Amino acid sequence: MKRSRNLGANSPVKTTCGLIALSMMFAGCTEAPASGPSLETVIQGSIDQFVTHWADQNTEELSKLFAEDGIRVVMGEQLPATGRDAIAKTFAAGFSDRGLDGASLSGKVLAARALEDDMVMAYGTWQISDKEGAVALDGKWGNVWRVKDGHAHLVMESAHANIAEDFDRSVYASMARQDAPAYVSDGSAVAKAVQESVDRYIAGVDGNEPEKVANEFTENGIQLVSSRRELSSGRAAIREAVRAELAAGAPFEKTTLEAGICGVRQISPNYVIAHGVWESKGQDGTVVTFGQWGNVWQIQADGSVKLLMESAGGHVSLAR
Repeated sequence: MKRSRNLGANSPVKTTCGLIALSMMFAGCTEAPASGPSLETVIQGSIDQFVTHWADQNTEELSKLFAEDGIRVVMGEQLPATGRDAIAKTFAAGFSDRGLDGASLSGKVLAARALEDDMVMAYGTWQISDKEGAVALDGKWGNVWRVKDGHAHLVMESAHANIAEDFDRSVYASMARQDAPAYVSDGSAVAKAVQESVDRYIAGVDGNEPEKVANEFTENGIQLVSSRRELSSGRAAIREAVRAELAAGAPFEKTTLEAGICGVRQISPNYVIAHGVWESKGQDGTVVTFGQWGNVWQIQADGSVKLLMESAGGHVSLAR
C-alpha cells in the first residue's frame, strides 16, 4: 500500500472507467451453499464474480448484481442511482473512459454481519492498480446485501476513495455541482428517527463535540470515511477519530456540516438504510469537500436509531 497515491496533494481529482466500476466489485450475486462457508467467504465470492464482469465491461451483468430496487452510492457520482436501469447508466458512463486500460482490481472483505430477513452487512477495502502494478487509487466500502435462495444481491452499495490529509481540497469550491432531488419524507416514525439522528450528528460536528458524534453509533458501530485510511470500530475509536479530524490544523477544523437525505428504507424489523449527500464548509462559506453517504442504522427500543455503519466520502470526479 506504500505505492498508493490515494488522492494526495499532487494527485488530480480524476478517475476512469475502472474506478466508477471498482467500488461495485463488492456487489456479488453468487451461489451461497446451505451450510459451510462463512458470510465473509460468500461475499468474497461475490467480489470474484464482479471482477469477471468488470474485465468484460459487461454493463448488463454488472447491473444484475443489484436487487431490482438497489441503491448505488459511490465516489465517482455526485448523486445516488436507484434501480438497475439507473445503475447500468453509471457503468456505461464509466466504461466510456478507457484511461485505465490494463489496470487490475482487487478487494478484501474485512467482516460481514447477518442482520435480519436475509440481509447481510459487510465492509472492506478496495484498490485499483495500473498496468505497471502501482496502486492508482484505493478506498473502503460498506454495503448491504440480500442473501436469499442461494444468491446474493446488493441492496445498497456505498464505496469511497481514500483522500489524503494533504490533498488540496480547494478544487471542491470550483467543481460544477448537481442538485440533489428534493427529499420528501413518508412521515414514518423511522424516517423521523433517521432525520433526528442526522441532525444530532451535524450538531456534534458543528459544535466540535466528538462525544456527541460518537453517541450516534451503536457500541460496536463502524465508521468508514474517505478522510481516514483506517476504519474506526466502536464508539471510543470513533470519538477519537472525530476529535482528530476537527482538531486545529486538520482539514475540517472549524467547518460546518450540511447533510441531506435522499432516501430512507426500513429493510427489516430492526434495521434501516438511508443515503444522501453532504458538504463541509469553511468559516467563509467556501466548500471544503462534498460527497455522498450510505449508512445503516439499528432501531433502538425507544424508537430512536443509532448508526451501525457509516460509509461516506468525498466526490471524486470522473473524466468523461
